[in-house]
Amino acid sequence: MSKPICIVCGTTGAGKSDLAVELAKKFETEVINADSMQVYRGFDTITNKISREEQKNVAHHLMSFLDYDQEYSVPNFERDARRIIHGLHAKGKIPILVGGTNYYLHSLLFDDSTLSSIDPPLPDKVKHPDEGILSYENTDLMLPYLQKVDPLMAERWHPRDVRKIRRSLEIYFHTGKRPSDIYKEQSSLRKSKLKYKTLLFWANAENDVLMPRLDARVDKMLQHGLLDEIQTMKSSIDKSGFTPDPTRGIWQCIGFKEFEPWFHNSSQETFQACLEKMKVSTKQYAKYQKKWILNRLLPLCVSEQKLRPSSILFSIANTTNLQNWNKEVTRSCDIFSCFFNDQTLPAMSEEEHRVSEKAEKVLQIQDKDTISTKFTCDVCLDKTGRSFVSIGKDAWQTHLQSRKHKMTIRRMKERATRHERIEAAKKAAMEKNMEID
Repeated sequence: MSKPICIVCGTTGAGKSDLAVELAKKFETEVINADSMQVYRGFDTITNKISREEQKNVAHHLMSFLDYDQEYSVPNFERDARRIIHGLHAKGKIPILVGGTNYYLHSLLFDDSTLSSIDPPLPDKVKHPDEGILSYENTDLMLPYLQKVDPLMAERWHPRDVRKIRRSLEIYFHTGKRPSDIYKEQSSLRKSKLKYKTLLFWANAENDVLMPRLDARVDKMLQHGLLDEIQTMKSSIDKSGFTPDPTRGIWQCIGFKEFEPWFHNSSQETFQACLEKMKVSTKQYAKYQKKWILNRLLPLCVSEQKLRPSSILFSIANTTNLQNWNKEVTRSCDIFSCFFNDQTLPAMSEEEHRVSEKAEKVLQIQDKDTISTKFTCDVCLDKTGRSFVSIGKDAWQTHLQSRKHKMTIRRMKERATRHERIEAAKKAAMEKNMEID
């Protein structure tokens, strides 16, 4: 576990690729891409690849090597990344991994319930007869099946979370064990799951600065050929005659699906609507990435620090004010040098203290309630017209205090009151008619 690696994570547009390059230059090492979209050959603009000029002669691995009609899985990434990490260690270099694909980083760093770390598989790798259910794009069949084989796990996930429900079934089909039993076994061991001596940098910009920056980034992508790449992707589909799955491969990238209406109506109005949708999707993805870092990755780091204090460290490079960029890079380089040379580390920043305290609170909540409670609102509906579902007590309380829920309750009361008035008026009219008769 003593082999060292450095991770640079962060939201899209936060400057993580630039920070990784600066660290690699300073310590004469190389960068490994951990972005699931940037593994594809071509489409450099829509996947926001760092340019040759921006790479500053730093070698970048696992980038631009896969054709658009292929898929790249977590086990594929782990296998390839480990091979490159091993090669760099043999040269005496500390690999730097950079990217925002959460499940790539998570599976590389920690031994847990990813398929690559669960063993043994079913005897002779026999394919489960019901495995075809995983090809469905919604949970209509997958969720009832999971409820049958592992009701505890089914209760943990939101009923329309396709990825997590599919993942639970993959684990079940692969191992023959219920995922909830595997999680229970792992949590009871209380041992380190960390695979490397890890320094993790979070390139973080405050939302009030990051969101306008992301809008400007999309505008810049337009100037650098975004539409040409989108049209190339569309032409590839038309020529090959297949229907892309927006949840798999390159087709997940933000931009292609958002501009699909433009293929059918090339008016300026449609173009502006698609552009705005792409900006919204980009900002939503950034918020999701930040939420994962705060609620999943950093709490895991804090948990590992308790078990092996010198095995992992996280540091924040604040990229909100770019005028402080050189200062943040210098501090990050100092931390890199001290951590991997077992020297006294620079003092934690106020921001790092706040984030660490928040991670501790997340861990406390997780310890109290490993399996999240599911709540179903009997008055509110979601976008599909089904009963609104919240996962976890905090989310449920947030929903109960939300404007949407309160307005729904108010409308119900108003309808009930209106119905009572109508019924009272009908009754009064009937009584009056009876008196006249």
